[in-house]
Amino acid sequence: MNSLLLLTSSALVVGASAAGQSRLFRFEGEAVHHRLGAAVASAGDLNGDRYCDVLSGAPGHADGTGLVRAFSGRDGRQLLQLSGTSKGDGFGWSIASVGDVNNDTVPDIVIGAPQLSGLSGGGYARLHSGKDGALLRMFMGKKVGDGFGVSVAAAGDVDMDGVPDLIIGAHGEDTGGNLAGNAQVFSGKDGTILHTFTGKTTRDFFGFSVAGIGDVNKDGHADVIVGAPDRDHMVGRTQFFESGEAVVFSGKTGQQLFQKNGDSTSDFFGHSVTGCGDFNKDGWPDFAVGAPEYFDPTRRDPGYARVFSGRDGTTLQTLRGDSNGDFFGDPVRGGNDLNGDGSVDLIVGAHLNSAGGANAGLLRAFSGKDSKVLFTITGKAGDLFGFNAAIAGNIDSTLADDLIVGAPGASPQGNGSGFCQAVSGGMLSVVMDVHTVDVVTGGQQQLYLTAPASQKKRLYHVLGSFSGCDPSKGITVGKGLVLPLVYDFYTLYTLTNSNTVILGSIGLLDDQAKGQAAFDLPKGHLWLRGLRFDHAFMVYDLVNLKVSFVSNARPVVMK
Repeated sequence: MNSLLLLTSSALVVGASAAGQSRLFRFEGEAVHHRLGAAVASAGDLNGDRYCDVLSGAPGHADGTGLVRAFSGRDGRQLLQLSGTSKGDGFGWSIASVGDVNNDTVPDIVIGAPQLSGLSGGGYARLHSGKDGALLRMFMGKKVGDGFGVSVAAAGDVDMDGVPDLIIGAHGEDTGGNLAGNAQVFSGKDGTILHTFTGKTTRDFFGFSVAGIGDVNKDGHADVIVGAPDRDHMVGRTQFFESGEAVVFSGKTGQQLFQKNGDSTSDFFGHSVTGCGDFNKDGWPDFAVGAPEYFDPTRRDPGYARVFSGRDGTTLQTLRGDSNGDFFGDPVRGGNDLNGDGSVDLIVGAHLNSAGGANAGLLRAFSGKDSKVLFTITGKAGDLFGFNAAIAGNIDSTLADDLIVGAPGASPQGNGSGFCQAVSGGMLSVVMDVHTVDVVTGGQQQLYLTAPASQKKRLYHVLGSFSGCDPSKGITVGKGLVLPLVYDFYTLYTLTNSNTVILGSIGLLDDQAKGQAAFDLPKGHLWLRGLRFDHAFMVYDLVNLKVSFVSNARPVVMK
């Protein structure tokens, strides 16, 4: 680590606020009806920089041909772009990282194109290399209307051959009856079918949702869950129409391990399914199912999500939405620790919730420890925020895992262009409004600064580095305090040339210990294209002549 004696002599009073969970990156669809954010997923580390990367699908791109992009979790740069084949494919309706199937140390990606428009075939799914996007394998539906690829997921190593496998749903497949549906587990090694699970009766829509859930029966093989949200049930003499069902299957034998049903008519239980890690810390992986309670116009309730024990199938938690018609319960995702308390947590979307305006949508995070709400993130009118979501690994280098949220109804680049954003699971002390600045036109990146309340009215100083951010190579500024910037010429420049390239780089935190600065790039600096700058700030205790706080670092890329 580098040590640096920091001296300052001027101050500028500024004020800013950055409320709620901290947005890390926002990626927007390019044009009308692209629907970016209809599918999102954690990609794992695609480029070997130790940051979790982001996947987002835009199934409406190019008249419904569809598009999937992979973005860097480090600085938001695009890593991969993959496109569908024909109009109406809906390529990118579903996406998942499935692990490293081709043994190149990089996780690979499966993408579904269910062709729901009926313009072409029965749907398909493609397995691509996460390293370079090369096509590794193609999986095809049988006939028009199958909807093969409506859901895709990592299945884990089902056949114990050392290669991760995958599961693909086809909710319109007809083997078990018209629209009964099916789900198939495919070998990641050679693409052969390991298991086929079939819906029981007409219009079950079995396979609309699929997930790998880990080894719930402790036989050494990964197990899977499949949702059938339109399945009917009889309880005594009472028939519950479209109450829904979710079934857990053994990865080893294909036998049914658990069957879970919705509570009542029109629950559509099984519209979303997920593995959620060891929720109750009993040594068994658990699973969760969402029931949006929406599609019957005579009975629209708030929706619910339910967590079940993987050990014995008992209910561990039931979480409910706020208002009728919210579509709470799809998606439901789990398996990661969002608040750093050692327990796995759960996120649930409600994309028709109107707290932020009509159909604004929301995403809510719940503690796996006690079911308390950790936070709620709300969209704006028409965004459909929370239509899809994922708990990522660590994108921002804090202790908490992070989120990826889709809003395919939003209109940043035209009606329904959509967006997805990466959101910090914890609170960050530096938040930015954009992650790129154009070297031709110039521009600014606003930096919103937040320190602990104990730092209010103290002097802050924003510094930078173009050599990266790494706490292990950072700048020691006090006992136990390391500014996570790699020291270089730009660090020295921002230290000795305050309020130049960074406007408001020195100032006083306000009564809420907040401040604001801006990276300011004049137009015409073409030689900077492709460079990345990181910025962080520290706070001075001038009474005791020491640094009293250091922030995280956030990037800006010259494009």
